[in-house]
Amino acid sequence: MMRVLFTFFMLSFSGQLLLAQSLVLTVRDSTDQKPIKGVLVSIDQKLLPRATDNRGEIALKPLKNKALLSFRMMGYQRKELEMTTGKLPEVIYMSRTSHTLDEVTVNTGYQVLSRERSAGSFELVDSALFNRSVGMNVLSRLENTTSGLLFDTRTDQPKLQIRGLSTLFSYANPLIILDDFPFEGNIESINPNDIANVSILKDATATSIWGARAGNGVIVITSKRGSSNKARHISYRNNFSWSAKPNLMAYPEMSSADYIDFQRVLFDQGYYESRINDKTLYPVLGEAVEIWQGVKEGRMDAAEGERLVDLLKTRDVRQDISRYLYRPTFLQQHFVSIDGGAANNSYLFSVGYDKNNTDLVGQYNDRLTLNLRNNIDLTKQIKLESDFYYAHEGGTQSGLGGYATGYRLGRDRVALFPYTRLVDESGNRLPVERDFRHSFVDTVGNGALLDWNYFPLQDRDAVKVTSAMNTLRFNIGAKAQLFSFLRASLKYQFGQSFGRNDDYMGPDSYYARNLINLMTTVKNGTPAYAVPMGGILDYSNSRLASHSFRMQTDLNLKIGTAGLLTGLAGAELRHSKHKSEGNRLYGYVDDLISSAPVNTIDYLPTYNGMYGLQRIRVGYRSRKAPPVLSLTMVMLAIPTMGVSTSMQVCARMNPTCLV
Repeated sequence: MMRVLFTFFMLSFSGQLLLAQSLVLTVRDSTDQKPIKGVLVSIDQKLLPRATDNRGEIALKPLKNKALLSFRMMGYQRKELEMTTGKLPEVIYMSRTSHTLDEVTVNTGYQVLSRERSAGSFELVDSALFNRSVGMNVLSRLENTTSGLLFDTRTDQPKLQIRGLSTLFSYANPLIILDDFPFEGNIESINPNDIANVSILKDATATSIWGARAGNGVIVITSKRGSSNKARHISYRNNFSWSAKPNLMAYPEMSSADYIDFQRVLFDQGYYESRINDKTLYPVLGEAVEIWQGVKEGRMDAAEGERLVDLLKTRDVRQDISRYLYRPTFLQQHFVSIDGGAANNSYLFSVGYDKNNTDLVGQYNDRLTLNLRNNIDLTKQIKLESDFYYAHEGGTQSGLGGYATGYRLGRDRVALFPYTRLVDESGNRLPVERDFRHSFVDTVGNGALLDWNYFPLQDRDAVKVTSAMNTLRFNIGAKAQLFSFLRASLKYQFGQSFGRNDDYMGPDSYYARNLINLMTTVKNGTPAYAVPMGGILDYSNSRLASHSFRMQTDLNLKIGTAGLLTGLAGAELRHSKHKSEGNRLYGYVDDLISSAPVNTIDYLPTYNGMYGLQRIRVGYRSRKAPPVLSLTMVMLAIPTMGVSTSMQVCARMNPTCLV
């Protein structure tokens, strides 16, 4: 019994001694002085295995002369203490965190409203969400950012829809508003780094403001601006993106072995007999069918035929296409901006340059943008705004094109056999059957015609597709605060874009050689060429010019202590003019920029009457749309009450056009 009492006494004494050597710290709320339970404490970035108790206390061992203490608790601001003497204060006070929700606003193109004062359905893509991805254009950054915004990427030019398809045959794209005015140019000319936010208007409220043009929804894009009373700020941003070339072998295609087995079934049933006996058009049969027909006619040994067919079963044309037509994608984007301002003005200047090498060999595009914005406060009531924007886009597309499902190749979707080869074992380019079979093109014309074989890799280099587009936009405006609740504004915008597209099919391209041969007649061994020797150039020029002028008054009237009445009234006058023209030049020599005349009026015979009489395609084409003058009057718009009425009048400056 005495031994037990002695042990209990020694343990109690040791505990009191240890407690006396430790430091007890209390953590309290700085607002109501109440203890805080569960505060995590770290000493020199090492988290202690215990937290404060119900009384907000925690026992600490004696500290070194220098130590860093950190206190963390959800709902409170993190607090750190740097101890230099090893002596702690008895109480630590922590402050609560305050979370303020930013007001969400929507830009309708006429006014900026808070969410609770807007009666329509909209989505706001702010700067953080918009720049979440490193897309090289506006559309790629908008994708997957909000509900109701749908992208159809099955074509080279993605289609944009708001809340699904609204029409089957009419224009289905949404209306694009850039800095309060409709944007009619190429949206890819807009540098995404110049964008501050994007508002997406989804319902009939957009139609009541913008009229029938907003039937497919409205996307309102707001550009960045400078800030007053801000020191000069220079920023540089770059994005680099690399991706491997596409895996064509992942496409769910029929294998060469299965395709050849299927061809064999058709051959045994006489499916190819009519094609084999066609001595006028000589349609394509395929290498496997040619082998079986050679064995059948006794021109080839059966064992040799089977060996060649087994060799065909091991090939896959996608391997050659992937190796010689595709490459990894490398995209780069550079952006420099300078912004700042004084008490009565603000400015922003930015320069952007993009260069993209896409996944097809020989295909790239670049973009240069310049943006200059300046705001000046003449007085406390009158403000001036100006904006100048220039963009240049240029690019070269792959002359051949890429792979499409179903073993199709290029822009013309040329049908290939799965066992087709583009090069031989030595890397030399091989001809591929197109339009006619090899046995015909190898002997036709007896030397009077051009080589009629189709070399895909030769077309890759012989065809050049280039484009260039220049966009210019200038805005100027003035705002006057007439009363504390009423503001008037005037805005003017001039926009112009002009571009050129060239599709040059060189003399070595299949298109040029095929057309020359097809329109050639041979008499007594002497050829007569209806299409002159050389390349073929298709070019087109387009030009768009627009003028917009807007007058507007905005009402923002407080009623009592909590009431607010907002509204607007105004009118917008817009004039636009579009012109495009194009031509086809035959016998074109790229180095000399020369061409030759051709008869495009008469119907001419084709070689050996293969296609009867044909007329060579007319080259020149021109389209000049009559100028459009539109007047939009927003007579009353009170978003807080869900009231909005507008009237739009559109007239074409041509008496022969129906309005």
